[in-house]
Amino acid sequence: MKEINVQEAFLEAGYQISPEAVKLIVSHSLPKDLVCYILEHIDESVFVIETEHIDLSSFESEYPSSVKDDSGTISDVASKVGSDVSSQVSQNS
Repeated sequence: MKEINVQEAFLEAGYQISPEAVKLIVSHSLPKDLVCYILEHIDESVFVIETEHIDLSSFESEYPSSVKDDSGTISDVASKVGSDVSSQVSQNS
């Protein structure tokens, strides 16, 4: 997943994201799922997502082993964010 795709996903959801947070997401092994997780759990009072807003330990405990089922689709937990954001993330990959 490219940095610009991560930025676009957050912009479409109404958030700005710091370059450091983008790099953290892009470098993760599950960037799409992490984007979905962050959007699902972000405090609505946050306008600019920084690295301290990304709780990797909670994400990794909720998404233990790649979060993909046998068919290779994103898990139900990740899909709760909404089809628009998930579709945008998938299209930009």
